[in-house]
Amino acid sequence: LAPTVEGALIQTLFAAGLDQDLPLPEGAMRAMDDAGGIDAGEAAVEECARYMREQGLLPGYSTQLRAYLGELEQRLFSAGLHVLGEKPSRDTMRSYLEAYFQDGDWKQENKGSTDGDVEVL
Repeated sequence: LAPTVEGALIQTLFAAGLDQDLPLPEGAMRAMDDAGGIDAGEAAVEECARYMREQGLLPGYSTQLRAYLGELEQRLFSAGLHVLGEKPSRDTMRSYLEAYFQDGDWKQENKGSTDGDVEVL
């Protein structure tokens, strides 16, 4: 059997690591695991795609994926691109990091570091 578009989407999702950020519905993962898991290759991915198609889960998941990718794009490119080979300013870097780590957990004062003094941008 030729791979389906849905299977190719799921395979790409795993290859990009997006399954960590936006997990597949539990039943879809169970279907994949029952078929040998992601390491089993195309057959398992296609079984997952078949399950999602039959259960009507693809439209909702695709909508969530589109929204997540849009949010990720806005976070990563909110400050624009700097000139290649030219170091971004401290303010630009701070703005970029705050956008990327929106919850603020990246800030040193929120960490229990024992590394000594660390300069925060």
